[in-house]
Amino acid sequence: MPRIMYILRTSPTWMFHDDVAKLDDTLKLALESILNVHLNEAQWTQAALPIPFAAEAFVKWSSFCQGTEPPSNPATQRGWDDILCKKVVADLLSEAIGSDLARLKAASRAFHREHRLRSTAEAVPSLDLKAQEPKLPLSKLRLELSDRDQELLLNDIEISSVPESHGENVMHLVTTLGQKLGVELTEHDIVDAMRVGRAPQLEEGVHGPAARPRPLVERLARRAVRDRLLQAARVRRGITTEGAGIPGRTCRLYVNERLTPQNRRLLYKARELKQQYSWRYVWTRDGKIFARQQAGTSSPRYRIRTEVDLERVFGR
Repeated sequence: MPRIMYILRTSPTWMFHDDVAKLDDTLKLALESILNVHLNEAQWTQAALPIPFAAEAFVKWSSFCQGTEPPSNPATQRGWDDILCKKVVADLLSEAIGSDLARLKAASRAFHREHRLRSTAEAVPSLDLKAQEPKLPLSKLRLELSDRDQELLLNDIEISSVPESHGENVMHLVTTLGQKLGVELTEHDIVDAMRVGRAPQLEEGVHGPAARPRPLVERLARRAVRDRLLQAARVRRGITTEGAGIPGRTCRLYVNERLTPQNRRLLYKARELKQQYSWRYVWTRDGKIFARQQAGTSSPRYRIRTEVDLERVFGR
């Protein structure tokens, strides 16, 4: 079928009115036989309209034979095709009634919708659109996202070096450690508690010595409870698990704010540079990293948010 349509479209059909009319009759009979309906002249005319003007896709080849002379300007055929089809639709609308009129109006509305969409699509590329510069540089946006990630951890603390064992009760561990620090914790104070990281080898064996225990992460219901735990850990610096009833060897406890992976790496590098340049302090408060070269308020405090800040602060 595509080959037949190509041949007919590229042939001088205007020279063979009778033959083209016979082809139209054959196509109409075939369509009526397939659909098992009878098409009157108006219905067949509508069926022969192009798709934008009607829902059908059949071609009435005699519509291409408007005269006995070849088109004077074939390149403009699309233009007078549209004008001719609009005239045919207008004639059909003036004569149709009932279901035929409803079908024609529906097809006409679909054409106008497609026309509006095509006009919009053609107008969009002609708009003088310029890419707008972002309101904030990319580096600042990344900093804001990092700060927001850290804010989500403001109620968390991280306890390191607590011996780990199979089947341990983590909630019991954190309440016991709270008592060791002098802070009574109830089940309403703790939102969640867990070990974080990949499960280590807990005992010596064929794979080597036992690995370091994973840190305990504890999320508190209120910021005030978290602050009390951190303050108690600072006061009792050097506290161990001795007497806490925790299985395993006695270990020193390290209680810190929980940091995002990015801030944890920054803190690690800041502490390395502190040792290298003999600075006095590097610490965190509310998820923020600070550094101070000497003791006393006369020495300025520096905020560290990126690796650029490390170079700026310690490279002074």
